Amino acid sequence: MSPVIDRAKYYARMQVETSAKPRLICMLHERCTQLIRLAMESDNKTAKTNLIKAQNILAQLERALKRTDDVSNGLFYLYDYCYCMLENVEPEPLSTALELMISLRDTFEKLLKRDES
Repeated sequence: MSPVIDRAKYYARMQVETSAKPRLICMLHERCTQLIRLAMESDNKTAKTNLIKAQNILAQLERALKRTDDVSNGLFYLYDYCYCMLENVEPEPLSTALELMISLRDTFEKLLKRDES
């Protein structure tokens, strides 16, 4: 592996390890949308690998929820729905999951920016 790639991986890992939880949640949403996009543009084998990674992120987001109210329960079901949409490589379910994840990503980014100011 090249030194540039090693440095990039190191930087990405350090960014995750040192981020506050709200920032980490935003990063997970962003990475999930990236993986779904990559899957939509890839061959079948690569797409499945990226979808499994996206599903792993969705499972982490589900586990991070404290399901004590309607909002957290609603988020759980949205994550679960997206997880199911990523079960196969069909364009329509992937587009649906991507749209939902983009919307959630943007919402969490706005909340984070509001809290930081």
